Amino acid sequence: MSISIKYNNELGKEISYSKASKLQEYFKVFLENNTPIKEERYQKGLLVDTSFYVTSQSQIDTILLTNPGVSFEYEYLVNGHRIKEYLSYNDNVLADKRVLVYNSLDETICYCRYKLEGTIFIPEETEKYYYENGELKYKFDYLNNDGTLYMIYDEVFYQSDIYPEDIGNTEITNFSWAGFEYYQNALPILPL
Repeated sequence: MSISIKYNNELGKEISYSKASKLQEYFKVFLENNTPIKEERYQKGLLVDTSFYVTSQSQIDTILLTNPGVSFEYEYLVNGHRIKEYLSYNDNVLADKRVLVYNSLDETICYCRYKLEGTIFIPEETEKYYYENGELKYKFDYLNNDGTLYMIYDEVFYQSDIYPEDIGNTEITNFSWAGFEYYQNALPILPL
């Protein structure tokens, strides 16, 4: 087991410690066998945030025993999809949650930011992405209050965005839900 440390600027570019120490903000990344395990964010030379890279809930539970106010990048697989959860804790209580879902080609197909209502996290912002031949074709945006589709943004043809009420009207758009069922609503964030 080999532990090493590297320093990154705010853009994720590796820099020397001497350069990092002169920046307003930099990141100190701890690696085990060249795999990130922990990251510390510094502003004006002061440690302001610590984040751990984990692959199981038991790792989170163990780290929280001694670090009650840290963040996690929790990565795991479900049905061939890579899930990456960004979790922030304050005094051992989950305070912030964001989730990215990737397809088998490692393309981001969903982003969801949650908000805490009482003791339950509910989706606050959801976007889903559809790719064609490796290029982003559509971005689907949803209403926060109930997860219904707000707009389909055409990322290929300028000013060709699609309103949900126009779907099915071939005089306005050729888009149909056939093959796009996953994208009709904000939930589920993981394709079935």
